[in-house]
This record gives sequence, C-alpha cells and structure tokens, in this order.
Amino acid sequence: MIPFWILAMGLYYFFRFYGLDQTPGISVGNESPIAAASGLTHISVGIVAALVYTLVEYVGGLHFVKQRSYGIVLLTKILAAFFLILFISYLVASYIAPFEIADTVKILRFKPFWALLLYFTMMSALASFIRLMIQKIGKGPFIRLLLGRYRKPKKENRVFLFLDLKSSVQYAQKLGHSTYSRLIQECFFDLDISVNRYQGEIYQYIGDAAVVTWSFTSALQNNNCVRCFLSFQKRIKQRRNFYLTNFEFVPVFKAGLHGGSLTVAEVGGEKKEIAYYGDVINTASRIQQACTSLGEQFLISAELAVKMPKINYRSVGPVELKGREKSIELVTLPVT
Repeated sequence: MIPFWILAMGLYYFFRFYGLDQTPGISVGNESPIAAASGLTHISVGIVAALVYTLVEYVGGLHFVKQRSYGIVLLTKILAAFFLILFISYLVASYIAPFEIADTVKILRFKPFWALLLYFTMMSALASFIRLMIQKIGKGPFIRLLLGRYRKPKKENRVFLFLDLKSSVQYAQKLGHSTYSRLIQECFFDLDISVNRYQGEIYQYIGDAAVVTWSFTSALQNNNCVRCFLSFQKRIKQRRNFYLTNFEFVPVFKAGLHGGSLTVAEVGGEKKEIAYYGDVINTASRIQQACTSLGEQFLISAELAVKMPKINYRSVGPVELKGREKSIELVTLPVT
C-alpha cells in the first residue's frame, strides 16, 4: 500500500498547490506548503499515511468486524481512518508543529488541516473499497479483470484443489441450516488464511465445497498446492476446542488435486467473472469425489505428484473416475 499512498499524497499536493504561485494576487513564500512539496515530502507523507492505513486495515480485520456486511466494514474503516488521522495530527501539532497552531482551537480553525483530513479519509475509503472488491473476487482475478487479460479466451497451465466437507449432509441435518451456515463460514475463514499463505486463489465456493487454483509455477513452488491443504487441516485442529464448543464436532475436509492445460475466459455482462474450461477442472472434481469410495482424505493425480518429488506420497493405483473413459493413476498423502 505504500506506493498507493505516495501517489495519493503526490496528487494531493499537485491538485491543491499546482500553479498557485503564478495566480495573480497570491504570494508564495519559502515557508509555504508549496515550497515544502518536494519529492521527499511526498514519499515521507505517503509512508506515514500507509502506516496509518495499516492501523485502519487492522481495525477492519478484527474478527467481529469482518463478519459484518460490506457496508458496515467499509463504514468502520472510514470512521477509523478519520479519527486516527485526527488523533495523530493533534499529537503532531501539539508536540512538533510550530507553536502558532499548537493549541486545539487553532487546529480546528486551520483549513488546510481539514482539507488534508478529508482527502485522507476519502482515499482511505477508496483503498478500503478496492480491498473489499479484492476480497470478493480475489487479488489475481481483480487485476486480470482490470487489465482485460481474458477478454479473449487464453490457454493456461493451472492446478486446482477441490475441497468438500466430509459427512456434510449428516451435519447439516443435525445442526440446522443456520448453525451449519456459521460452521461453513468459520471453515472458509480458516481456509482463506492458508490460501493466502501459500499463494493460491479462491476460484469458487459451492455450498460446503471450495475450489482453489494456482498457476503451475506458484503451485509447484515449495509444493504450495499441497501445503495449503495440509495447513488448512492443521489450523482446524488447532481450533478444535472452538469447533467442539460451538458445533459439537471438528470438521474434516476431503480434497482432490490435479493440474494441466485449460482455457480461461472473461464471461458475463453486468456481473463479470473469470471462468475456466477444460478436462483439468472436471478431473480435479472427480478426484475429490473418489476420496469417499477409496476411504482417503487427500488424493492427487500421479501426473501432478511426480512434479513434486519432495512429497512423501503413496500410490493407490489406477482409478476409474466417473465421466472418464480411461482410468487415472492417483496417489495419497497422510494428513496429520
């Protein structure tokens, strides 16, 4: 966010002071903000603004806040930005700034201060809105939609991880729709942490199932696609007491992993999204479904597993998957 805020503060100085020294009837001295608006000033103020905004994001990321609606989260961030910059500005003016604006009354009458405060609040709202959109559709898809990368269909090599809650029907009937929905929310909050840590992207949420994707490079780097699922299950176990207290059981997910070449395209009119087409994604889904019949929790296509030599997998042999003419070699990993 530092580059964003350096640019934002540079624009503030430009729009507020550009050409002011050439305006008839206005005298600009060496002590003016115009003279101080150097490149170093933009960078310094931008870094400070980025640090302040980091605090704003921390407030917006608190568990009881991020579970609220987008409107409430955005409003909370805007108010946090306003009062944080107001408080910090008061401290700076009281202990560092020239004595003639050091008291509270004069600060409240200092119009450039209010202009800067309003600008910072507006830019914080814009930054928060962008982050919410990224959280909605993912950082990678957001940037690619912005750049129009998939306006024309393109071929890519990608890896897909399909996850599904074991015994989901049984738990849904036991907990009821409302409690079961809260369970899925908590599980996917945990999943999101692991996905971000291991450079993945959430492609879809489908009821109590989720689809995560990587580029081939990101997936195979440090075995991110495997470590993501293992990290997710580990985090759930670390929150064992929470799940037992609130839902009376610890959720367990089964997963299927596969990768290969497919086609990617931007689809939709009013509502746009990036869609994937090809046998790869269907096969990954079938591999996940095979976990039930094979009594396994995590299955990977051998074709993908051999490209990750550092993982300790065990072959389960050729398996016939629904909808495929040929059997496919699968391997499994222990999930601790």
